[in-house]
Amino acid sequence: MDHTSIPKIDQLARKYNEANIPLYLSYPTSNWWNKPLDEDEFVKTHGSGLPPFLYFHFPYCRTPCYYCMCYKYVSNDTRHNDIYIDYLQKEFSHTLDRLGINGQNRVRHVHWGGGTPTYLTCAQIDKVHRALFSRLTLIEGAAAGKSIEAYPDEQILTEEKLRLLSDLGFTEISLGIQDFDERIQKTINRNCTTKTVHRIIDRARKFGFRVHIDLCYGLPFQGLNELEKSVKEVIRMAPDRVALFTYVHYPHIFPLQRKIPTASIPNSFIRVLLAMLANDLFDAHGFKKVGYDHYVKDNDVLYQALLNRKVIRDFMGYSVDHKREFMGFGNSAISFPGDGFYQNIQSLKNYYRAVDDARIPIEGRMTHQLTPEDRLRNEVIQKSILSDFSIRKREINRGFDIHFDDYFRPELEKLVQLEHDGLVDLSDQDTIQVTRIGAYFARHIAHVFDTYYDRREFLN
Repeated sequence: MDHTSIPKIDQLARKYNEANIPLYLSYPTSNWWNKPLDEDEFVKTHGSGLPPFLYFHFPYCRTPCYYCMCYKYVSNDTRHNDIYIDYLQKEFSHTLDRLGINGQNRVRHVHWGGGTPTYLTCAQIDKVHRALFSRLTLIEGAAAGKSIEAYPDEQILTEEKLRLLSDLGFTEISLGIQDFDERIQKTINRNCTTKTVHRIIDRARKFGFRVHIDLCYGLPFQGLNELEKSVKEVIRMAPDRVALFTYVHYPHIFPLQRKIPTASIPNSFIRVLLAMLANDLFDAHGFKKVGYDHYVKDNDVLYQALLNRKVIRDFMGYSVDHKREFMGFGNSAISFPGDGFYQNIQSLKNYYRAVDDARIPIEGRMTHQLTPEDRLRNEVIQKSILSDFSIRKREINRGFDIHFDDYFRPELEKLVQLEHDGLVDLSDQDTIQVTRIGAYFARHIAHVFDTYYDRREFLN
């Protein structure tokens, strides 16, 4: 961890604290989506076909994880899933009918997330899969397939369930670990041991799964020793991909986070050191960093896409498709049909009511139509800064018919201070380069180009 001196890192972390800077999974971020969308507009937006990527949301979990920011419901009764998947099937069928889509629809990738989709019983998984794929067909190509998120609990993720998922064509499984330290797990209400995860991974590989692991830094009571042990343990598990997410503490928005003592959250200085430590460990063991928070092997299609500058940040992490369009089904699911964003109704009660009324269950004012300005800044923020760590002015000029230095003159003036602090390099007339230390403050660099963001508004 010799990128720069420790006092310098402390100074930068205090000055560029990212605690209240958006994660930029979209641009503009979802707190600015405020335009209603009726069904006629929805149909016009999607045209006559499904996008190549589909997301299906399964909200139920057996136990609550206090750190989690996903839309989920907790229940020990799996019969709640029976009700939910019936409504999910109805929404899917009605949406396709409303779009005038008949027969088999060709898509590239299907992802099941949550919640905990593996909390479904084998019978429920088989039922909903049959219903969905009675109208879907997967096409071959880069990033094609079916993937699923899983909680590493052997009582839920049984060998029988892994076999079924494999038989149904799922090839990627993402295990949410976060951290193996017992004190941290107890604080965030999780329970998964290294032995359990090793056994689950061995079984998953027996059925041909690619294994992805999610870790988190900035968790309560997490220090360098705790994260180092967890990262080294994950490296021994030899996953195909690792996502190293940052914990965001917003107890005023996510009530379960109020169970986490605020004093236990690492400060901005420690958070940067945690990210640097993990990065150094993954790098030393042959993992390649993709964008802000993903690590892969050098034969991964995601890394190959990065080398060809085809990677972009989105709600699913990073995509090999620079212009990936996707549609989400289920309560709270987000969609990006290409010219804007919209989110489904979050409340299960209201989601069920909308489906019963044969309506496409879009949240009342959770949509946004992209403007030409949005597209330009999306390219700079999500593609250039948070994916490539560089802004190539000539490419931006050609793609959007602008003169970068004139168009972004106010932003360039702000970047001068960031260059003084060593976060960016402005010496090349054609390229703005995020430096090695600047990569740990990339969201702050991206924030310079965000015209929606108002710090006071965000804090409120």
